[in-house]
Amino acid sequence: MARNKKLSIHKANEVIRGVDDYSLFGKRCMNAIYYLYQYNYNKNKNIANMQTIDIEFSFLRKMMNLEKNESYITIIENALKELEKTIELNHFWHPIEKIEYQWYTDRFLNRAGWIIDNNRKYARIEISQLAKYLMAKQTNFTKIEIIHNVNKLRTKYGMKIYEYLKTFAGYKYIDIPQEHLMKLLGFKKNLVGKATW
Repeated sequence: MARNKKLSIHKANEVIRGVDDYSLFGKRCMNAIYYLYQYNYNKNKNIANMQTIDIEFSFLRKMMNLEKNESYITIIENALKELEKTIELNHFWHPIEKIEYQWYTDRFLNRAGWIIDNNRKYARIEISQLAKYLMAKQTNFTKIEIIHNVNKLRTKYGMKIYEYLKTFAGYKYIDIPQEHLMKLLGFKKNLVGKATW
C-alpha cells in the first residue's frame, strides 16, 4: 500500500453520530474493515452473503498505523474484541422492519478470531447484518479520508469529534449541547456533576 495513496470510506452518519466505547485502535480497525468491505462490495455484491471474511494481519497493521513489532498482534486482537461490543444508534431507520427507532443498539462484529494459512496471519471475522447494511448504504453517509486525516489523530476523542463534525460539512453554524457532546464521547456525569469516563 503506497504511503501517499488516499483511501476513503463512505461511513454511515448513523454510525458516526452513534455512541460507542471503542478505543483509538478499535475505531481504526472499524475503518479498515469498512474500507475493505466497501472496496470489495463495489466489485462483487456477493460479499454481503459471505458468513465470514478473512483479512490479512499485515493489511490491518498498515491501515491501523501500527509498528511491526511483537505487540501489534495483541493490539489487533483487542480492537477486534471491542468491535463485538454494542454501538448505540439514534433515529435509526431499520431496513427490514421498516420502522424508525429513536434508539437502537447492535454490534459491529458478531465474532472474530485469527488463523494462520500458508504462514500468513488472517483475522477471520463475521460482520453483523446491520453493519453490512450500513457499509453498503448509498445515502446519508459522510466521506472520510482515513490514511492522511483520521489515522493521524492520536485519541479516540479526536477521531470521534473529527468524524462527527465532518457530517455537518457545508453547515455555516451548528449548536452541540454539552450533554449531547458528553454522551457522544462516552463521558458520564457522576452525582457531584463532574465528568467521568
